[in-house]
Amino acid sequence: MDSDTSGLGALSLFLLKLCYGEHMDLITYKSLPASDQIRLKNSSKVADSLEIYWARKISGHLEDLTPIVLESLRHTGRVPQINLDDLFIEHFFDVSTKAMRYAMTEVEERGKVKKVVKAAKFPVARIPKSLEGLMKLYDLWRKGKYKPKRAVKQAKAIKDLYLKKVRSVWEEHSEDFRKGNVATQELVVQEIKEAANTTISRAKNIVRTESTSYYNQARKEFYDESEDITHYLFLAIRDAATSPWCTPLTIRGYRGRSGLVYAKTDPLCDKERPACHPGCRSEYLPLNRLNPAHLKYIQNLSIQRRENTCFPLLKGWRS
Repeated sequence: MDSDTSGLGALSLFLLKLCYGEHMDLITYKSLPASDQIRLKNSSKVADSLEIYWARKISGHLEDLTPIVLESLRHTGRVPQINLDDLFIEHFFDVSTKAMRYAMTEVEERGKVKKVVKAAKFPVARIPKSLEGLMKLYDLWRKGKYKPKRAVKQAKAIKDLYLKKVRSVWEEHSEDFRKGNVATQELVVQEIKEAANTTISRAKNIVRTESTSYYNQARKEFYDESEDITHYLFLAIRDAATSPWCTPLTIRGYRGRSGLVYAKTDPLCDKERPACHPGCRSEYLPLNRLNPAHLKYIQNLSIQRRENTCFPLLKGWRS
C-alpha cells in the first residue's frame, strides 16, 4: 500500500477516505468492465500474498541472525559472515515467476489475445519475456553462473545496514561486555535486537517496493509480446493513503498517475512502471485494442500520459 502521504494533510486524507472508501481511484475502477474489476481484485490478492510471504520470510531470517551474532561476539569479538544474496534472489525469482504464470493463465482464460513469445535474450534482459527464459536464468543462478544485479544490490543494502548498527553497538560496549558486566551484556543484547528490528523495518519496505516492481515488470514483459496489447492503464486502488505520484488527483499543479494511459512503445511506460516510488503498490492494467471498453481509454486523449504534467519521480528513480 502506498504509505507516502506528503502533500496531503490529515484532513484531506480523512475526506478522501470518506469519499472513496477502500479504493482511492474508485471513479476509474468503477468505470472498468466487470471482468477487469475481477481481474484487478485477483491480481491484488496474488501480489499481496507474495509481499506478505516474503516480508515474513526475510524478517524471520533477520530475527534468527541475532542469537548467532551474539554468540560470535561472545567468543570471538567479531561479527560472523552474513549472506543475504540467496534470500533476495529467491524473492526475485519467486515473484517474477508467479507474476508471469498469472499473466499466462489470464491470457489463456480470455483466449482473445494473440500471443507470440520470443526467445529471451538472457542474461542481458532484466526479466525475460517468457517463463522458459526465466527458468533458464534460474538454472544459471543455481549453477553459480548468474545473479540478478538488483536483488544483490538490495541484499547488500540490508546487510550493510545491519552490520553497521551491530558494529556500532559492539564498539561502544565490547570492553565491559567481555569483563562480564551483566548490565552491559543485557544492554548489548537489547541494542542488537533493536538494530535487527530497524533493519527488518527497512527490509519490509524494500520487499514491498521490489515485489511491486518485479510483479509489474514480469507481467509487462509477457504482455508486451502480444500484438493486441498496445497500452497500459495505471491504477492505484489500494487505499486512501495513496502517494502524490500515484493519486488520481492534482496536487500543487501536478497530476498523479492513476487513471492515465501509457502507450506500450512510449519510454515513459517503462520509466514510470510501478513501483514508481518507495512503498508503491500500484499496478498496470494491460489494454487490448480489440476490446471496445479498452479502446475508449486508448482513444481518450485527455487521459493519455503524454497529455498530462505529472508529479515528478524521485531523482534518480529508474533513470
